[in-house]
Amino acid sequence: MNSESVTSKLKGVGDVLHRIRVKLYPNHLKVGKRYVARTANEKSLSVEEVCASLKNRGGFSGDYEKLLDHVRRYHDEAAFLLCNGFAINSGFYTVYLNVGGTLDSPKENIHKG
Repeated sequence: MNSESVTSKLKGVGDVLHRIRVKLYPNHLKVGKRYVARTANEKSLSVEEVCASLKNRGGFSGDYEKLLDHVRRYHDEAAFLLCNGFAINSGFYTVYLNVGGTLDSPKENIHKG
């Protein structure tokens, strides 16, 4: 990334604060309340945007390109470990694999698809 695009990326993330919105959906279960609450995310931020915010607002004084490289390496290693059955606890949230679906019996073959 050249210095001009880094500068524009760094200037593109400001201190705009957003609200956390919650949407209500019908609860189709026969017991319990009538609605289920779920968050409605406003926007997903890229690694570049989060690192730019850290540089602009968070007080990070190091090199932006090195920061991007370190974060990407962390994500690559975390993904490798997740694929090997580990959960990753970042201190703020935990990431883990989740399997869902329905089966006719405990001995049914699970097909990759």
